[in-house]
Amino acid sequence: MTRTPIAAVTEGMSVVDSSGKLVGSVAMVQMGDGGSDSGDLFNVAQRVAGPEPRVPDEAAQRLLRTGYVKVKSKGFLSPDRYAAADDIDDVANDTVNLKVPVNELIAKA
Repeated sequence: MTRTPIAAVTEGMSVVDSSGKLVGSVAMVQMGDGGSDSGDLFNVAQRVAGPEPRVPDEAAQRLLRTGYVKVKSKGFLSPDRYAAADDIDDVANDTVNLKVPVNELIAKA
């Protein structure tokens, strides 16, 4: 079994986008459900886990399916963002390196 990069992510790590720009720091890590496409899973997760992720339903279902990292943005007026597990390129030296630019991350609703 291959270890996915999200398994190495911990709260407080720096998050850098594909251009090398510091996006913020990890506020929360949620592992995925292993690939279920069930909308019922989303409803159950919302009741059990609470309001995270705070994004539209379709995006939330993707994040819950793949797993995600909630990123506390570094700017005062910048919204927190969510990176899906498959947006993570690698994790090294206490830094989460993303495959995508910051504008492709899902902003908190």
